[in-house]
Amino acid sequence: MCGDINDGPGLDASERKLFGSGVERLMGLIWRPQHCLGNALFDSLPAKDRQELDFSSIFTTTFRDPIFENTYQHEWIDHILYSRNQAGQWVTGAQVHSKLPDGTAIFTKYKHASDHFPISADVTT
Repeated sequence: MCGDINDGPGLDASERKLFGSGVERLMGLIWRPQHCLGNALFDSLPAKDRQELDFSSIFTTTFRDPIFENTYQHEWIDHILYSRNQAGQWVTGAQVHSKLPDGTAIFTKYKHASDHFPISADVTT
């Protein structure tokens, strides 16, 4: 499963009222870890960031936030989720792409293509 889930890890204001996060519900219950989905972008974080649940280096969209004095927000709201029902790591190398192969920032060349950065992972079977 891959895509624009429009939700990041943790609870925003409305999710605190509902006691749940959309992406975390999709990933599965901690009480049944054998049924939980993996998150390829989380797996790509350095071990220290995974241990401390520090997601600050991953963001798949940026926007000027009018609620907070038009400061730019960097949010991780796109995910690549995968089943853990196969032996070994079969989804690896997840990345967020903010630049084109020539090094040009995507948003400078394609200003209206999307408000999200593309994400990818390598899949082997």
